[in-house]
Amino acid sequence: MAEEEKQKNEKQQDWSHLLIGIASGVAIALFSMTHLYQDLESSSYDFRFLKRNDWVGQPKQMRSVATIDIDDAALQEHGWPLTRDKHADLINTISDFGANMIGFDIFFYEPSEQEISPEDLEMLEGDSFSRADLTNLIRDHDKEFVAAARKTHIVYNAQTFEIAEGRSLQFTQENLRARSPAKDAAVADLAPFSTPIDPSKAERFYLATDMEVPLHDYIQSSRGVGFALPKPDHDGIVRHYRLALYYDGRIYFSLGLVMACDYMDVPLDKVQFEDGYIGLPNATIEGQTVREVRIPTDGKYEMLVNWAGSFNETYRHLPYNLVMEFAATEHENRALKFAKNLLSETPAAFEDDGQYLEAASTTALAADLDPETLIGAKHIVGDCFAIEQALTLNPDLTVEEFLKTTFGIPEDELPPVVEVFSSFFNEVRDNLKVAAILQDSPDLSVSEVADRLDGYSMKDIEHNVIVLKSLIDGDGLSDKHRPLFFLDQVKAEGLHGEGGKARVITRDEFDGTVFFYGLTATGTHDLNPTPFGAREAMLGAHVNVFNTILTQNFLSRLPPWQNGLIMVVLGVLIGFLVPRFKAISGALVILVLLSVYVAAAILLFLQFELWIDILGPVTTLTVGYLSITLYNYVQKEKEKDFVQGAFGHYLDPKVVDQLVENPDLVTQLGGDQRVMTVFFSDIASFSTISENVTAVELVELLNEYLTEMCEIIAIHNGTIDKFEGDAIMAFWGAPVPMHDHAQAAVFACVDMQQKCTELREKFERENRMVELRKMWADQGRGEFLRVRMGVNTGEMVVGNLGSHTRVDYTVMGDAVNLASRLEGAGKAYGITTMISDETLRAAGDICEVRTLDSIRVVGKDEPVQVYEVLGRKGEVDKSKLDVVGIYEEGFQCYAGRKWDEAIAHFESGLKLDPEDGPCNVFIERCREMKLSPPLESWDAVHNLDAK
Repeated sequence: MAEEEKQKNEKQQDWSHLLIGIASGVAIALFSMTHLYQDLESSSYDFRFLKRNDWVGQPKQMRSVATIDIDDAALQEHGWPLTRDKHADLINTISDFGANMIGFDIFFYEPSEQEISPEDLEMLEGDSFSRADLTNLIRDHDKEFVAAARKTHIVYNAQTFEIAEGRSLQFTQENLRARSPAKDAAVADLAPFSTPIDPSKAERFYLATDMEVPLHDYIQSSRGVGFALPKPDHDGIVRHYRLALYYDGRIYFSLGLVMACDYMDVPLDKVQFEDGYIGLPNATIEGQTVREVRIPTDGKYEMLVNWAGSFNETYRHLPYNLVMEFAATEHENRALKFAKNLLSETPAAFEDDGQYLEAASTTALAADLDPETLIGAKHIVGDCFAIEQALTLNPDLTVEEFLKTTFGIPEDELPPVVEVFSSFFNEVRDNLKVAAILQDSPDLSVSEVADRLDGYSMKDIEHNVIVLKSLIDGDGLSDKHRPLFFLDQVKAEGLHGEGGKARVITRDEFDGTVFFYGLTATGTHDLNPTPFGAREAMLGAHVNVFNTILTQNFLSRLPPWQNGLIMVVLGVLIGFLVPRFKAISGALVILVLLSVYVAAAILLFLQFELWIDILGPVTTLTVGYLSITLYNYVQKEKEKDFVQGAFGHYLDPKVVDQLVENPDLVTQLGGDQRVMTVFFSDIASFSTISENVTAVELVELLNEYLTEMCEIIAIHNGTIDKFEGDAIMAFWGAPVPMHDHAQAAVFACVDMQQKCTELREKFERENRMVELRKMWADQGRGEFLRVRMGVNTGEMVVGNLGSHTRVDYTVMGDAVNLASRLEGAGKAYGITTMISDETLRAAGDICEVRTLDSIRVVGKDEPVQVYEVLGRKGEVDKSKLDVVGIYEEGFQCYAGRKWDEAIAHFESGLKLDPEDGPCNVFIERCREMKLSPPLESWDAVHNLDAK
């Protein structure tokens, strides 16, 4: 019956654990639908982004994708907004250099103001101007922009919408904003960049109630138009990108998707909107046709932005000013490079203007350059070459000395010539010094080079250091690079991305490149948080989306229902696993599961671009484990309360503790066999005491005595078995195993005898039981409250013994019976504490003992060597030890049948201690032996007649 009850309880516990695990999984799955959960989970997603770049590097970034940034320097020079002629100049410039596309993340909703620029006004001569003169100077920047867009056919313009978040199709249809005739015309113009759709499918998309459109001419001249709408998550961080939305019966596309479709030759009307993805059929990538590009989407056709990193550390970024400065000097720079090449390869042709121009017309580098530019570059190169040669011979040469020795210029004519030549002279001189340093140490930074040049700052040499480093890092400095005078535009170290690497700008930056153009200046409105920074340019969102589509390096997230299923499955798993382990080992199991799951989630993100939730499953494991542990704790506490309530007043605390830890032991019969030490004690003449005191006094005496004895037994880690009147039975080595059980028992006996002495002194001080103690003394009974103790060590059975309805936690066996006999045997020798040779052997040399006798108790044939415990080593009076020494000599005579000699020794002992019980006993025994000598087979073993 008990076993069946146990199995039933265990089965109920298993079901409870399983239900707790499932409930934890379901609760966390429901919690995962809240904004708070999504914000926290998104933070773990951001962490994976950061670690991806640290551990496996940034994702692939197409070299043909870049940005042109309207940065702080552009705003400082040109103000905001930049006039549209500046945009037109940029379009024409990059188109001339071979750019493929440029997407404007700038909106052109209103016509620009027509104005006269100060520069144009200065072109008029005279002090008075006619109306016609001024009218001719008025510039229409919109016309300039439209003309540039039509001429180049590389421009993609942006628009925006008013999104009806969380609204139904009916709501958006009923709340469409009224459109002006101009906007209606613009909507019609946008037809090539949108597609019609069945309204029944509209709610799969974001729904819009209004739109802002570019000017009519801007749409007409655009190669494409797409919306630019940042999509921050609930916590404000941009992780998603809307690819398409619904407005008034048509689907409109994002700027990034419009440009990607055009780049891959996918018509917008062929784009497929399916469950969970957008399909781009027959896409052409790097000249090869791909069967289909599938863009994974979630929500309402939005994709996860696969941020390659922070804006300033990924892709190529060209500041607006740098592009325009490069364009302004590009012709002169090419002419300069041609002149250097010709000087190094054909010096004779360099000297003759006719041959020089003829050579220029036959080279791709200079064929399109005008003669004036070419001849100007020729003169610069010739002069700088002469300067370099002179400085090579005399590095300390001054510009004045150079002009006098090389050109023979008189002293009085030097100042205006020095003013012209000094900039060329100084640059060539500085470049020779920088080149010498870099050729020895090419890895030096600009600041390190400046440190090696006395009197120079980074600003003075930054441009030329970057140019020279690029040449040295390339094919090295050669004659075609000399003289060391340069017009190259450079991108300085730490400026806008690419890991901050400085480099020379070339036409290759533009050829075939897809540009995205917009605001990146600090403090402007188009900055939002991303996983890589709190203020990132949203221009980067279009770049990253375009790059992701072209490289097909898509991110995807497990659907919510699958993440929820994982949480429930983990709940079932912990409901099954955790109860099979103890608290610490169970925690280790959970820790292993947590580690494996988190590692798997990170690995799936790093290797397969899959986002699976970490927060929910980790929380499920943690909450499930804690819930089951708490449940087990509560159940355990209930069991403890029951056991302690039922047995706490009747059993030894150690036994109760064991029952608390193992409640099934209450009904489990049987025991273990082990070597232990058992103790019995009894108050001498207790019946006499009980006859001479009242019942109240007797109970008070017993309670006081038993309390003191029990406390000592507990101090020495003993277990009290039972009380029988004044008698105590205790044992050491169970329920908690002990290796020093014999030693603990012997020390407990010593301390209990000492406590009995203290109790006698206390009774005397408090004048308690005066008449009883006087009678005791008058009758010569010896010490009042004299307690006999017997201790034995050996194999015994310990456990629950009894019936299914009543059990005792106790010990049984011959070793237990012997201990009981030793307690009684103490009376025959007039001693208080007797232990066996097994106990002495197990305890070791820890106390002063007297070798008492070899006895044979009732019921046992084998003799037992017994000893009297006198006290701890070093704590027994010398006089007592002298008596013991004399006694042991007498005992040797006794064992050798030397009765008279033995009696003499024992009598000598009594002279030192007249109350010594063993000496008195053996004197009587020797006299008896003299009268009735034992047989020859006598072995000096004394047979006890009583138990």
